Amino acid sequence: MVEAGLPLPAYEMVLKASHAFNLLDARGAISVTERQRFILRVRTLARKVAFGYVEARAKLGFPLADEAHRAEALEKYLPKEDAATEGSSTDSLAKETTDNNQPTNKQ
Repeated sequence: MVEAGLPLPAYEMVLKASHAFNLLDARGAISVTERQRFILRVRTLARKVAFGYVEARAKLGFPLADEAHRAEALEKYLPKEDAATEGSSTDSLAKETTDNNQPTNKQ
């Protein structure tokens, strides 16, 4: 649902997944390793839904925001023409994150 651009139905699925996890965890039906994997899966899904929601609101121009916040948010979340020629801001952010995670050989 996230890939289809439907953040609200996807959010409902996150709530269902979280509820299912809580039920299983309360009964002690999940092992420690399975518990970690389940939490990671729900967290990853929730993160994708949150980014999808912000993206959907940005495409609409943040209609519920007041004018001062709208301009700031649109500047931050909508791609600029300069960014389109050099690569999107998310690509550069991902590259910076990847570069920062590389080990350094300083002695």
